[in-house]
Amino acid sequence: MALSIEIRMITGSVQPEIIPFDVSSLVSFSILVFIFLAFTTVLPGSHKHQYVVADESSNGTNLKIQFSQLLLIDLPEQPGTGYGWQVLKFDRGMGKLDKLDDEEVESLRKTGTLPAHALPKGRFGATEWAVFRLKPRKLGTTEIQLVYVRPWQPEKPGKSFTLKVTTNE
Repeated sequence: MALSIEIRMITGSVQPEIIPFDVSSLVSFSILVFIFLAFTTVLPGSHKHQYVVADESSNGTNLKIQFSQLLLIDLPEQPGTGYGWQVLKFDRGMGKLDKLDDEEVESLRKTGTLPAHALPKGRFGATEWAVFRLKPRKLGTTEIQLVYVRPWQPEKPGKSFTLKVTTNE
């Protein structure tokens, strides 16, 4: 036995329209919406899958990422010495490469997306971490070159980091 509800709509006509409404259809629709939301909702910890993390050990390598993924490059630096990481070469047509601020980096570490480095922050000469994020704009290959320099001595980098990134579908 199907339960029906009549919905009366007042339209521009003199007589209200009666639209038959089947409750079982509403239940079926509700179940479909629930299933859709269950499979599309971001669950705690599932955000890790959208990131690929590269670190010092990735220097000089080739890396493949999906177009939907973000690349994080996590490198140590000692700002107290005047050195910091800067972008030397990158094809800006391939994507957007940003250096993240401390708050964003801390948030990514708290969620487990980036490794938690147990080094004291804020102590003079202490190691800190520069994190760059690449958001691809198109498919293809680009080379990212970063240099570890003092702003007043750009011609004398302390070290360099190179990563060839290929973005696939």
